[in-house]
Amino acid sequence: TKHCDIDPDPTTSIIEFEHSDLSNFSVYPNPASNWIEIISEHQLCELSIFDLRGCLIKSLHNTQSSKRIYIGDLLSGTYVIQCKSSIGIGSNIIIKN
Repeated sequence: TKHCDIDPDPTTSIIEFEHSDLSNFSVYPNPASNWIEIISEHQLCELSIFDLRGCLIKSLHNTQSSKRIYIGDLLSGTYVIQCKSSIGIGSNIIIKN
């Protein structure tokens, strides 16, 4: 799933995410080539991967507290992974080799 409205003004391309206290999730390995593992103390409702322009690249719903995600189909680069759970929202940077 890819959704992106590109703003023609590059000075407004800063990504902003709604943020809450979901600091108890980790992503490994990072950097990664094909797979990443998301571990959280809480059940994750939604995982989203965005590029640095803020375009939604991938989204998964109703996940477990541990989730293995295939990223081999992504181009090499830096991405933001956003995790939503019943206690809030958190984000992390991932690097795809």
